[in-house]
Amino acid sequence: MKISINEQAIDFSLENEKTLGDVIKGIHTWLEDSGYQIFSIEYDGKTIVPSGEEDEEWKQQPIDQMQALDITVLSATEQYGQDLHTLYQYISLLQRALASDNRELIKDLKNELPYIVNNIDRILDSKNEYGHVLEKLVEGSGIKEGEIKPAVQQLLSYLNNLLIILQSRINEVTQPLTELRSTAEGLRSLIPQLMDVSVYLQTGKDKQAMSSIIEFTEISEKLIRLYRLLQNQGIADFSKIQFDEQDFTTFYSELNQIFHELVDAFNSKDSVLIGDLLEYEVAPRTERLMKFILTIESNLDSNNTKPKNKSEG
Repeated sequence: MKISINEQAIDFSLENEKTLGDVIKGIHTWLEDSGYQIFSIEYDGKTIVPSGEEDEEWKQQPIDQMQALDITVLSATEQYGQDLHTLYQYISLLQRALASDNRELIKDLKNELPYIVNNIDRILDSKNEYGHVLEKLVEGSGIKEGEIKPAVQQLLSYLNNLLIILQSRINEVTQPLTELRSTAEGLRSLIPQLMDVSVYLQTGKDKQAMSSIIEFTEISEKLIRLYRLLQNQGIADFSKIQFDEQDFTTFYSELNQIFHELVDAFNSKDSVLIGDLLEYEVAPRTERLMKFILTIESNLDSNNTKPKNKSEG
């Protein structure tokens, strides 16, 4: 049997495998060490994954009756991007169907809701319980029973918010360096506002303090996501990018630790520590982050404009 991954033939030795399920299990284990995941499977021209069904009878297919096995794999980042697009397309369709009262489309989309509800928090790596909130709003809207209720407006509003979040995440995957710059600039502009948090806490203005804390938390989480995406996509070798004799990986690790300390200070309402961390740790590191980003961009521009050797095409 000829086995190919992403249209490239591979030398995968079959030993005790008797069924297609055995082969796929072995390939899955082999791929895990490389950080890749199986996206689709075809054998002899027949697509079995994704099938849109729970039928797994294909696992029992004897391999001695097969000619070709074609597998498509994605990196973790590619899979993440694919999952985001799937969520965005589904939620966008559901929003439009509800807004136009398209009962037929709503009926079709309703069957896929359990997957969305059960996976949205995993995909977004979130503790906000988007799936739980979505499920409750769906139940209140009446679409499961086929009778649209006035509460559907709350669901529509929530779907709009989810689309904004998903589009932002898709932007992170497709243009991480641009997003890193804008997010770092957002953090820099937020610092004066954060400096007031300690005063708000001391004067009982908890609502204003919480608003700034939430915004800071979202920005810091986004910076961490972007760093991982830039690493995973191999856009830059951060161990070689230095500013004032410090490499970017070490800098980002220290910045992340300061973020954790600041969140702890927010949670304990330690206004003195909040002020000190913002003034002496976060503010100067944010300026340093901007300089690092300029260095990264400069290195990338230099690599992109460097003339190629004839051997490089």
